[in-house]
Amino acid sequence: MTVETTIQHFFDKYPEMYSTREECFDHLFCVIGNGYEWKWGQLVYVDVLDNTDEEEVRSWHEQDYTVKHSRACQSEENIKARQKLDAIFVRAGLMKTNAKHDWYPLSKKYSRLFQIPSDAKPDWKDAVEECKKMLERDGIDWKNAEE
Repeated sequence: MTVETTIQHFFDKYPEMYSTREECFDHLFCVIGNGYEWKWGQLVYVDVLDNTDEEEVRSWHEQDYTVKHSRACQSEENIKARQKLDAIFVRAGLMKTNAKHDWYPLSKKYSRLFQIPSDAKPDWKDAVEECKKMLERDGIDWKNAEE
């Protein structure tokens, strides 16, 4: 699974939770216990790892997420519903426009950001670097994260 396919899965299957790359990268690389593990040079959801090889995971992912969710979840109706919900949160003071992302606290010991395997695929290495730049942009000193 590529980084872009994984991000698209988040956008498609959970549009109410993930609408930006920051939200996806936060979940993948920062959140502890998110259900993802490094396997085959990429982050893979743990539920699919038992008795499964890389080809099966890729096949399952492409069939399930790409076919079933991409078209349906990116419908105009779903996008408008997300925009209405965001507007309600902004009016209620629960969400700010143009605000920095509220990142999960980093842990050098547990965050996937710090556990990049030597066999990580190039797009996943690039995603980790992109995440680090996002953290820096939002004023987070990832280099001095807690152990």
